[in-house]
Amino acid sequence: MIKKNADIEQKLGFFLDRQHFEEESRAKRTVALRQNDPELMKFARAVRSRAVGIMQRSQAIATELNRKMKKAEEDRIEREWMDALIASEQERECQERIAKYKIKQEFAKEKDLALKRKLELRDIFLAELERRRQARKDANKGEREFVLKKQQEMQEIEDFKEYKKELIKSAAEANRQKQGTAPLISSDGSTLLTEKSQILKRWAEYFRSVLTCSSDISDAAIDQLLQMDTNNDLDLPPSLPETIRAMQQISSGKALVSDAIPSEIY
Repeated sequence: MIKKNADIEQKLGFFLDRQHFEEESRAKRTVALRQNDPELMKFARAVRSRAVGIMQRSQAIATELNRKMKKAEEDRIEREWMDALIASEQERECQERIAKYKIKQEFAKEKDLALKRKLELRDIFLAELERRRQARKDANKGEREFVLKKQQEMQEIEDFKEYKKELIKSAAEANRQKQGTAPLISSDGSTLLTEKSQILKRWAEYFRSVLTCSSDISDAAIDQLLQMDTNNDLDLPPSLPETIRAMQQISSGKALVSDAIPSEIY
């Protein structure tokens, strides 16, 4: 651009020199014509011829200069238009970059919010997990304590049952030792019987004397008594179904008699 401006200034200087030369030649020709000097006339013709060439060259240069100036103007306009277009394109790209940057910033902000929310949810989940773990731990501890307490209670119950059995057994043994066999006196009343065989023999003598004693009731009184039919079925031994039914009706935990036969059988 600077080089083109220098060329234009050089050509404009040449054009101004040409105008000055034409004015000078015109003045000399006027003087020569007035004096009718042949040399001057010859010089005037040479100058005129040279001036015509210079004028033709000047016109060509002016035409070329106008063309180049027009082209320079067109180039300037085109350059300005290109600069404006480039500036517009750069502005558009800048706006697009700004929009992309804003979108990126919004996306980053949303991503940060999502990450923050995710961390909050993770903390909530970990807290809930810890709460459940602690609750499960407390439940297991409570269950173990409950089972241990029940085991202790059951053990205490078993110990109490064992103690009760031992106590009942001890009481029965003590009662049996306390009761023993009551001593008897012999039939003549002179001897105290302490042995079991002597005591049983004495009881047999007593019942025999009671059962074989003579009756003071007369036969006439006996005949006056109301006679009833004899139920011979009562003298029969119990049948098997009756025995089974009686055994099923035995009360649990009921002590047996001395012959180890439940009373329900009778």
